[in-house]
Amino acid sequence: MNVWMEILWEDYVKITPDAHKIHNLLESIGETVVNDHFALRTFNQSPISLSHLRQYMIDLGYQPRDEYGFPEKHLLAQYFTKPNEPKVFISELLVEKLSNRSQKICMDLINQSENYFKSNSIELPVKPWENISYTDCEILKMDSDYAAWVACFGIRANHFTVSINHLKNIYGIEELNKILKDHGFILNNRGGEIKGSREEFLMQSSTMAKKIMIPFKDGEYEVASCYYEFAERFPMDDQGNLYEGFIEKSANKIFESTNLGKKSL
Repeated sequence: MNVWMEILWEDYVKITPDAHKIHNLLESIGETVVNDHFALRTFNQSPISLSHLRQYMIDLGYQPRDEYGFPEKHLLAQYFTKPNEPKVFISELLVEKLSNRSQKICMDLINQSENYFKSNSIELPVKPWENISYTDCEILKMDSDYAAWVACFGIRANHFTVSINHLKNIYGIEELNKILKDHGFILNNRGGEIKGSREEFLMQSSTMAKKIMIPFKDGEYEVASCYYEFAERFPMDDQGNLYEGFIEKSANKIFESTNLGKKSL
């Protein structure tokens, strides 16, 4: 893991205790955990939009790959690859698709980020705006859990992903899911516990994000933090090359790993 990813990982596990527990659990049964990919969330119309982060990734030596659309959630996404490094999946919210009230809240954050980046270069993770109020968080949630999450947490790793292909003692996603459930971890079952199929060359599952207390302008409240994902990839040709991309309908449901109902993030 390079220095940049180590910083993102350490930031991520501070607010995602299940990830650290699962990582340690897998190591305790003799596994070396390899990361398949990690993900970032952001707003469009901002200095940290996907187009700006695309150049940021290129400057880090990554190659832009396939783009994806999630119209139901008002999201666009793209992933990036670099030899011998995990993939990076970056999504952005189309703020203009939200209600007028939610747009106003998001644009205030975007304006703050513009002021922030006038004197600071992009260095991730970053939260380039002040804490929002919990009332504003609830308004955003009515339109988009994703919007509320970004407003609360900024631009940081939303999840890391265990590469099941690199596990030596666990044979497939079904066995891994059983081990996780036997140890009390709650998996995202929206759209099915396992998203994707062998025929689509990718199968994924994820934990549900747990609630943590974070500060708002008007006090501390519980919100859902981040989740841990698990991916098993399959050969897509006679040469045995594994599928590298993502499946839109699967990712659409995995986004919901941070959804915990309308009264909490």
